[in-house]
Amino acid sequence: MQGAPYALAGQPTWGTMIYVGPTAEDAAERVRAAIGSRGDGVFTVSQLEHGVVCRYLGPRVSEGKALFVRAWDALRTSCQGKAANAPRIWAT
Repeated sequence: MQGAPYALAGQPTWGTMIYVGPTAEDAAERVRAAIGSRGDGVFTVSQLEHGVVCRYLGPRVSEGKALFVRAWDALRTSCQGKAANAPRIWAT
């Protein structure tokens, strides 16, 4: 089912991920590199003074989730220096 053309650009799925904490100067660029062309037209990244905001607006929940996982992996690695291991709850 397609959303109304005047609401959310007609897309049925949206999401926002906010990272707040120590931030590498190029954190947004690292997220964009991790996302690659998969995010063209559906995924945006904004870097703030103490955080990064990622947004998805597109046709599929699975696509949005996959892009957010890539973004989370890039942020965790570049900003916290820790390996990104998906929490078990994400598998449910």
